Amino acid sequence: MTLIDPTPQTDIVSPYAITIGAASVDILGTPMSALKPQNSIVGEISISAGGVGFNIASNLALLTKERHNYSRFISVLGDDANAAVIRQQAQTLGVDLQLCQQLTDAKTSVYLSVLDTQKDMHVAINDMAIYQQLTSEVLACHAMQIDQAELLILDANLSATALAYLFDQHKHTAIFVDAVSATKAVKMRDYLADIDTLKVNLTEAEALSNIVFSEQKKHDISSLTATAAWFHQQGLRRIFITLAAQGMFYSEIDFVTANITSRKIPALPISIENGNGAGDAVVAALAYGFSQQLTTEQTARYATAAAAIALSHQATVHPNMSVQLLETTLKKHENSAH
Repeated sequence: MTLIDPTPQTDIVSPYAITIGAASVDILGTPMSALKPQNSIVGEISISAGGVGFNIASNLALLTKERHNYSRFISVLGDDANAAVIRQQAQTLGVDLQLCQQLTDAKTSVYLSVLDTQKDMHVAINDMAIYQQLTSEVLACHAMQIDQAELLILDANLSATALAYLFDQHKHTAIFVDAVSATKAVKMRDYLADIDTLKVNLTEAEALSNIVFSEQKKHDISSLTATAAWFHQQGLRRIFITLAAQGMFYSEIDFVTANITSRKIPALPISIENGNGAGDAVVAALAYGFSQQLTTEQTARYATAAAAIALSHQATVHPNMSVQLLETTLKKHENSAH
C-alpha cells in the first residue's frame, strides 16, 4: 500500500468531532416511470460525493458552520477523479479532510443506487474494497488527533480490525455509531458497552439483539422498550431506533440510578425526493446535540427534523442544512398541528 502524505495536521485548540468511515462517489438513478426488468427507461442520473461517514461529517459541518473545522473526517481515498469530487464537495460543505489518506494503488469507493417511483431505493451496488486499507496502522497515525476529539463518530463500514483498534485504544472518548445495515451492524455487538450512542433502524436492532417481534407489534412502545432494555443490559447508554414513516424511538439509561427514559416521536410529514441520506442526517443531529449539551428529548426532535429535511432534497446531503432550518421545520410542523 502506497500512501500520499496528507495535508499537514490542523490545529487542535478548539473542540472538534471526528467521523471515521466511508467516503464514496454516489451515482443515483431516478426513474421517470415504473422500473421493468431487463429494460432501459428514461430517468435522471446524478453524481455526488457520499458514503455514510462522509454524509454524517458533511451534515455536521453544516450544523456547526460557526465553529471552524469542528467536523473532521478520516477515511481513505484513491488517487483518482472520484477523490477530487469528494474533496471539492468537502471544501464546499466545510468538512475537514486533512486526516484522510490518499492511496496511489487503490480506487475511491463508488456507490451506485437506483430508486423506484416512490423515491425509495430499489437496488444498489457498492464498490468498497478500498476500506480494507483503512487499517489500524493508518488510524494509529492519527492517534493524537483522535484522542483529543470530544466526540468520535464511527460507521459500520469499518473493518473488524479497525473497529477493534478504535474501541481498544480510544474508548475513553464518547463514541457514536451508525449501524449502516443489518449485515454490518453485527460487528458492533461486542462493543456495545463502549458505545455512548447507537443509531439503528428496526432491522439493524433485530440483527444485533436477536429480538424479533411480529409485523403487527414491532412498532409498539412495549416492543421497542423491550428491545432497548436488551441494549442497556449490554452496557449501551443511549439508543435511537429510526422507524421510517413511524418516526423515531429513543431510550436512555442512567447507570447510576438505573432510571430509563424513553419516548417515541412521530415523523414529520414530508414529500420525499430521495430516500437516501436521512439516517446520516439523524446521526449528525445527534452529534450536534452532544456538542451543545442538549437534552436527549431536544436532540431527538432535531434529529427528526434533520431526517425530514434530508428526505426533502434530491441531494443526499441537503445543501441548506442548518440549525435555523431545523428549528424552522419543527416550528412549521407545530403550527400546522394546531
